[in-house]
Amino acid sequence: MNHHVRPHRLLLAAAALVLAAAGAAAPSSAAVPSSAASGALPADDPARGLVYGGFRAGTGRCAGLLEVKAVPGACTHGPDAPFAGLDVAKPVPPLTGLAVNPLSVVCDGDGVTGNRVQVLYVRGSGNADRYNQYLASIRTWSSAVDDIYSASAAQTGGTRHIRFVTDGACQIAVSNVAIANSALSDFGNSVNAIKALGYNRTDRKYLMYVDATALCGVAYVSLDSQPGQSNANNSGASYSRVDSGCWSAGPAAHELTHAMGAVMNTSPNHTNYGHCTDDYDIMCYNDGPGTVVRIVCGDQAQDNRLDCNKDDYFHTNPPAGSYLATHWNTANNRFLIAGGGSGTGGPITLTGLGKCVDVNAGATANGTKVQIWSCNGTTAQRWTLPGDGTVRALGKCLDVSASGTANGTKVQLWDCNGTGAQQWTYVAASQALRNPQSGRCLDDPNSSTTDGTQLQIWDCNGTNAQRVTLP
Repeated sequence: MNHHVRPHRLLLAAAALVLAAAGAAAPSSAAVPSSAASGALPADDPARGLVYGGFRAGTGRCAGLLEVKAVPGACTHGPDAPFAGLDVAKPVPPLTGLAVNPLSVVCDGDGVTGNRVQVLYVRGSGNADRYNQYLASIRTWSSAVDDIYSASAAQTGGTRHIRFVTDGACQIAVSNVAIANSALSDFGNSVNAIKALGYNRTDRKYLMYVDATALCGVAYVSLDSQPGQSNANNSGASYSRVDSGCWSAGPAAHELTHAMGAVMNTSPNHTNYGHCTDDYDIMCYNDGPGTVVRIVCGDQAQDNRLDCNKDDYFHTNPPAGSYLATHWNTANNRFLIAGGGSGTGGPITLTGLGKCVDVNAGATANGTKVQIWSCNGTTAQRWTLPGDGTVRALGKCLDVSASGTANGTKVQLWDCNGTGAQQWTYVAASQALRNPQSGRCLDDPNSSTTDGTQLQIWDCNGTNAQRVTLP
């Protein structure tokens, strides 16, 4: 066994791979700790945050794994040990001076609607409230996580950003959440406590900065390696937890990437515990018996990037037939923005008709009709162009119904899914939005000026029914 250990890396006695209760069951091929298979739990090591009182030997869907006692059906290999240089028992102090430097993040839509990563500061209700002390630091660490995703995407010529919940100033929103002190020490109890406060949305992945010294990090992930937008890792509610002794960008990025769906046990360089073996890579570790770590990407700067050689879990444009083209690819996660964004967005106007492209009643249900309406400045008329070919409002995409290609096919709002039904190009010469899959343009039937007229696709013809200006 290779015992190679580097500064700033995780020494894992047991991987923090949690199978979400709402996700797919662990496949039978999933490797599990021998202690769990035998019904015994690993020995506690509180100094490293390896405390197993909140877990039990799994049964049913968790057979052969550990199960979170407080969340029946949630399966885990166990908690993470701290990064080198960090101490679970010693909270990281707030950043000061030039270190307090939240990077700009990409705003998308109204900052709230749709699939988003929501950052929480979680404290015991009987403890001091240190929210104001740490707010700037948490924003700095979280924006640095986004920078890891952005820089990793750039390595394959793409663009990815985390779709955070943001405030009106385009800053990462950080909620101040107080739970019972008794719930702090246990992962499952802390999850249940914040669920009870309403942090249980299926369109959220919650990144929890927990003001406690019980754990280092742990996260949900579903062992679903199928490609496409129906993958279980594209949904929530999902929870990633980092305790105050490990507050920094590295552990937060590591746990959130688990929640995004890395590393699948079908990938070319996987370990038996949810990580990878081809370093340098933020998800690769010597994480348990049988793991042999190899230095494949020799630049140690890659230690703060995703996926050495981009062949296990993250690639913005994987080669046809490759593993990531045919299996789950975290770069396709709905909780990421596949482009640079366009600020807070704005209206799409039919210039010759004096109307705006509008989401009916500002609803977000799949199938909500996209129509013309008098321009009013509401979020139902605020569209963004994230740079991936989609046109978005309210956290969803402008979509051709049933992926149709015929003249008169209606357009609607739908979950962003990467299909040709949601791809649009702007033809500047004719001021038209063209759907390449059908070869037809966004069209206002009969150049109507009646509020509520549902838009459609039609042969591109250069008329006022198709002339639009973009935000």
